[in-house]
Amino acid sequence: TPTEIYEFPESRFVADFIGSANIFEGRVVEHSADRVRVQSEVGEIIVDHSQPLKLDTKIWVALRPEKIRILKSDEIHTGPNKVSGVVDDIGYLGDTSIYKIRLSNGQIVDVTAPNMTRPMNKEHRLTWDEKVTISWEQSSSMLLTS
Repeated sequence: TPTEIYEFPESRFVADFIGSANIFEGRVVEHSADRVRVQSEVGEIIVDHSQPLKLDTKIWVALRPEKIRILKSDEIHTGPNKVSGVVDDIGYLGDTSIYKIRLSNGQIVDVTAPNMTRPMNKEHRLTWDEKVTISWEQSSSMLLTS
């Protein structure tokens, strides 16, 4: 089904062909019964995953833009899966905004965020060149082996 292809792609090609996906390359550094810890260029990523994987296996973590939260750098995120960056570009579409976040390694990450509330004033909205933190749930990531 379209949902299965979108939410559970079996390769990087399919993940990027059906919709948009941010992809991080890394290596498996820990595997338990229900999760995998991946070391990538942008840091440690925890992914819900129950299939066995060998340690040091090269792997790709895919993440859909709408599954990412974006926070101003002074807001606190306490969970795993967070990366700092800078707002490189913004597309305001009324009900949704599309952000391009430049990470410290130069990679651009796409983030799609609903505009659910109106900012209190102009200073409360995100703007270009602003330092931010992006984060996501470990259940939102997809592991790809090819």
